[in-house]
Amino acid sequence: MVRNSSYTHDFNYNLVYGISMNKTISLAAIAMFAVMMGLAAFAPAALAEKMPKVVLCHNDEGEDGIHGTDDDSWSKISVSGNAKQKHIDNHGDLEIGVDITEAECDALVNPPVAP
Repeated sequence: MVRNSSYTHDFNYNLVYGISMNKTISLAAIAMFAVMMGLAAFAPAALAEKMPKVVLCHNDEGEDGIHGTDDDSWSKISVSGNAKQKHIDNHGDLEIGVDITEAECDALVNPPVAP
């Protein structure tokens, strides 16, 4: 029995190169999916709504490396609304107009000096 060489050639070609092409397409699709998922991880931060700035009465306690102080001193700072909660959680800051009045913050920032 003589085999049709054209059929054998087409079969072998499709077997070798067809599978190879399918693997290439599959790997490309997987790689594209991975890149999209990686980009999606950054999307929430990039698309986060920019909050208006708020003024905090900032507790400088223990921030000797940042403000040059080691005591319990206070200052007024303006931060993004996105950073407000982090400041409150990390420093015990108080939001002016919500947690403390401006006059109360001024008294903490510039405490009266005893005579």
